[in-house]
Amino acid sequence: MKPTGMKPLKTLCGIFAGLALSLSSALQAHLPEVRPVNDKWLLHVHDEPMLILGGQVMNSSTFDVEWMDSVWPRAKALNLNTLILPISWQAVEEVEGQFDFSLIDEAIRQARAHDMKIVFAWFGTWKNGRSFFPPEYVMTDLERFPRMESADGQRLEVLSFYGEHTLAADTRAFVAMVEHLKAVDGEENTVVMVQIQNEVGLLGDSRDRSPMAEAAFNSPVPAELMDYLVTNKERLKPHLRELWALQSWRASGTWTEVFGDTIFTDEIFMAWHYARFIDQMAEAASAVYDVPYYANAWLGQVPDPVPGQIPSGGPVARMMDVWKAGAPHLALLAPDIYAMFSERTANFSRDDNPLLVPEAVPLWLGSLNEGGPQAFHTFGEAHGFGYAPFAIDHSFYTEDHPIGVAYGALDNLSHLIVEHIGTPNMRAFFREGDETNHTLTIGPYQFSITYQSRLEQCYGIIIRTGDNEFVIAGNGARVFITPTDGEAHSGLSITFVEEGHFDDEDQFVRQRIVGGDEVVGTVGLKLPAHGYDLEHSLNNMTILRTRFFLHPPREDGAAQALDETPEF
Repeated sequence: MKPTGMKPLKTLCGIFAGLALSLSSALQAHLPEVRPVNDKWLLHVHDEPMLILGGQVMNSSTFDVEWMDSVWPRAKALNLNTLILPISWQAVEEVEGQFDFSLIDEAIRQARAHDMKIVFAWFGTWKNGRSFFPPEYVMTDLERFPRMESADGQRLEVLSFYGEHTLAADTRAFVAMVEHLKAVDGEENTVVMVQIQNEVGLLGDSRDRSPMAEAAFNSPVPAELMDYLVTNKERLKPHLRELWALQSWRASGTWTEVFGDTIFTDEIFMAWHYARFIDQMAEAASAVYDVPYYANAWLGQVPDPVPGQIPSGGPVARMMDVWKAGAPHLALLAPDIYAMFSERTANFSRDDNPLLVPEAVPLWLGSLNEGGPQAFHTFGEAHGFGYAPFAIDHSFYTEDHPIGVAYGALDNLSHLIVEHIGTPNMRAFFREGDETNHTLTIGPYQFSITYQSRLEQCYGIIIRTGDNEFVIAGNGARVFITPTDGEAHSGLSITFVEEGHFDDEDQFVRQRIVGGDEVVGTVGLKLPAHGYDLEHSLNNMTILRTRFFLHPPREDGAAQALDETPEF
C-alpha cells in the first residue's frame, strides 16, 4: 500500500508542472513575431500587427540616462512608436561574469512611461566592421580572444570569428541579457525585436589573413552552404549565381574552386563565417526567449562597392543567400540605407526576408528631411513593416520636424496599410533624385504624379479600399487619374473627394468636402488640397477619400473629352 499522502503530492506536482508548462506556452504564444501576411511580412505584438514608426538614437545615447529622459518625449511628439537603442556588451559586462542590466531596465521604464516600444541593438563583438564595444577583459587578452590579421601579419583591431572564447563569452552575456528581458518584459513586450551585432564585416581588406583563416579558406566549402546553393539554385541573387556559374556549378571544392579566385570569393567566405557566429548567438537566445532577432548591413554610398570598402562579409543583398544558409535562426537581414533607397528596399524585400530599415537619412552628408518620404515608400510601395532614421535624438530633429507629420499620417492609416500589405491595392511614391514625375497603376486606374517644383520632399500613398474608392495621402504632388485601358473605358471622372482622418474605430471622419480650386478639374487631386498652390511647406499633409467613375466605351469609339479646367 502506498504511503498516505503520496498520491495527492504527485497530483499537486503534476498540476504545478502542467501549470508551469501552460504559462510558458502562453508566454511564447504572445511573444513578438514576424509573420507572413499575403506575400509580405508583418511584425505582430500580442498577436496584433504593428508597424515600426521608429528612429535609432546615436551610438552612445542609451548610456546617458539623463539625455534619454529628454529624447523620449521628443520622439513621442514626432509620432514615433519605437526607438532602436544600442546596448553594448561592455555596458552589460564591464567585469567578467558580472552582469549589470540597469540601463536596460531604465530604458524599458522610460518606454513604458511614453507608451512606446524598443528594439535593442546588441553592440557585442563587432560594430561597424570594428570591435568597439567588447569589455576590457576581452580586448586586453590576445590569447583567449584572437584578432583578425592583415596579409602582412599585422594584428587588426577586429576580433576573429575563430575565437571560440569570443563566441562563448559574447553569447553568455547576450543570453543573460535576453533572460533578463524575459523576466522583466516577457508579459508586456515593450522590447519587440533584438539586433545582434552591428554592420559586421572586415574593412580595409576582403578577407581575414590569419593562419586559422588561411587554413579554412583552403579547405572545402562547408556542405551546409553547398546544400543550400544546390537546393535554391534558381532563386539565388544574381551576383552569387554568376560567380558559381563561372565555375560550372561545382557541387564541392575549396572556396576558390567553387566560386573563383577573386575578392568576391573572399567576401563569400567571410559572410559564411560571420553568419555562423551570429546564428549560434541567435539560436542560444531563441532557446531562452524567442523574439525576432536580426542582423543589419552597411551598404555604402555607391551601387556596387568592393569588399573591404564596405565591411567584407556583411549581410549585404548580394550575400543574402550565404547568410540565409548560415544564419537560419535570424528572422531577417536588414539594410541600413543611406543612398539609392528604392533600389535597396527592393533588393532586401524577398519572400524569405521581411523588410525592416533600421537606419536611414545620413545627416552627416547633408540629408535632412528624407525620413517622411522614405517611410511612405517603405510601407506603401516596398511593403515593409518598419523604418527608422538614424540619430533621431540629434538636435536637428526638433518637435516640428516634418517626419512627425509623415509618421502621424502613417499611424492614422496603419489599419489600411496592414490590411493591404502584400496586395496590389497599395502603392506609394516619392521624389528620388531629380525626378519630376512618376506613374503607377492599381487595377484599371493609372495614376500620373507630378512633383511640386518648389518643395524639396514630395511623396504620397494610394490605397484602393473599394472597386472605385481610394484613400490618398501625401504632400507636394498632383495626382492625375486615367483608365489603364482606353478601349474598355472611354474616360474617367473623379466624382467625390473629402478630406479628413480616421478615428480610433477606424472610421473616416470628414473635415470637409473638397472641390473647385482644391482639385484639378475632374481628373486630378492636389496634395495638399490647397487652392492656388501658394502653401509650400514640408509640414503639410492631406488625407483624402475619393471615388472615381470609369466611363463605358462609346459606340463610335471616341474617348471622353479632356477636362480643360484651368489649373490654379
